[in-house]
Amino acid sequence: MDLKGLQTDHDQNLAIAAHFFERIAKMNPVDLPRLTVLKKPLKIFCSDIVLFASKWQADFCFSAETLRTLDIVPLLVNVVMQIQASHKHQQRIYTVLTELCSNALEHGLLKLDSKLKQSANGFAEYYTLRGQRLAELSDNSIKVSLLHQANKEGGQLTIVVEDSGDGFDYQQHVKNLAENEGLCGRGEGLVKQLCSEFHYSGHGNIAHAVYSWIS
Repeated sequence: MDLKGLQTDHDQNLAIAAHFFERIAKMNPVDLPRLTVLKKPLKIFCSDIVLFASKWQADFCFSAETLRTLDIVPLLVNVVMQIQASHKHQQRIYTVLTELCSNALEHGLLKLDSKLKQSANGFAEYYTLRGQRLAELSDNSIKVSLLHQANKEGGQLTIVVEDSGDGFDYQQHVKNLAENEGLCGRGEGLVKQLCSEFHYSGHGNIAHAVYSWIS
């Protein structure tokens, strides 16, 4: 066993944990997560490392104040990686969370139109408008629920992102995609490729994605 390598991993984990708790300390108390660990863990062997796939759930509610000052995606990824999941899945989980949270913020709360980004000038205009509307954001929130369940192969992470915006006609959206696959946004298409399940509910303001990982 490579003891030097284990020490390096240990040091890296301590650094990640320190960064995570530093972010937690800066959060508004109402935004702090509720974490529940359920049932007994399932032991899974991966080379000379033993992973414990357990059932757990963490729920967050990010206020407008927090959304204006904090990038919530790295925080959420750190939670998942520190509690459960192989690090080889980190980038994929990051991609899924980025897409879901960006959609909730930019389209659900800030009401930005992606069509603006179709040209070079429009791309700049999009992010200028994003900054202006984000600075003015108030009385809105994004809720994120992370539910992990163990299975024989590894685990299954269910991600639910809900924004307090007006939503959209997701049933018509699904119908339009079925008639013309080219209408599918690049980000949404990527989420569908990475996840075993993806759909909307509520009035289009709730996105559900299921990511499965194998140890």
